[in-house]
Amino acid sequence: MMSIENPAKKTQYIRYENLLGAVIRPGRGSIVNQKTCGDSILIDFQNNFFAVADSPERNPFASKNFLRKLHSALSPLLESRKDNERAEEAFADVVEEIVKNTNVIIKSTGYNESTTFTGLIIDCLSGVRKALLLHNGDSLLYHYRVEKMIGEKITATNHCFVGRVDALYQVMLFDFYTDSRFLLVTDGIHDLLRNIEGNGNGKIEKMCFEVVTKNSIDMVPEMIMSSYDMNPEISDDLGLIAINPTCLSAGIKSSIII
Repeated sequence: MMSIENPAKKTQYIRYENLLGAVIRPGRGSIVNQKTCGDSILIDFQNNFFAVADSPERNPFASKNFLRKLHSALSPLLESRKDNERAEEAFADVVEEIVKNTNVIIKSTGYNESTTFTGLIIDCLSGVRKALLLHNGDSLLYHYRVEKMIGEKITATNHCFVGRVDALYQVMLFDFYTDSRFLLVTDGIHDLLRNIEGNGNGKIEKMCFEVVTKNSIDMVPEMIMSSYDMNPEISDDLGLIAINPTCLSAGIKSSIII
């Protein structure tokens, strides 16, 4: 079951029950000055492709434009793996082409179209449970294991933004498990630090982990925002996607870019 909310303050929530929750929240300064939100999210259930991107104030549309171009370029490749008779090998076979095509789009992106990009392509069709990270910049991917009570930041923070470099900074193919939960988020998450008690080291990771382990995944964004997004001062735009990869189904065909 999916629902989308658009409250007056322009925060947008997306929910798929037990499967995915997402939020786009313009920064406080963006709302006051009537500026366009520079963060964007991609949710593509047909291909199990999810991403966040964050562009600078000078061109807030860069993030969404990049995600649209990349989604168009990768969709045929992602669709083709479903027709491969060797299901267990299909994803591994197409990874090299995914990376090559992504790098073509990155190389064609100009400096004025600069954006961060963190993408996650999940393979749950073959039963081998693999996830592919594609990453440039300072957006974040967390991988949590809710039964083992452990979590890990997968992404390496860097300043190699799309539009400044010719290729992906980080590519990683890794395993996930029945208790895995993913959190994709832009760097606006750091503005919530001042509302979290305790010392600064690892505060965001611990806060997110606690919310993920105590709530259905579709409610994670709302619980994070209601509990910690309380700073009345100017804050950065924020884009966040929380995913339960083991519940992904080929039956959902929705594709959303905000």
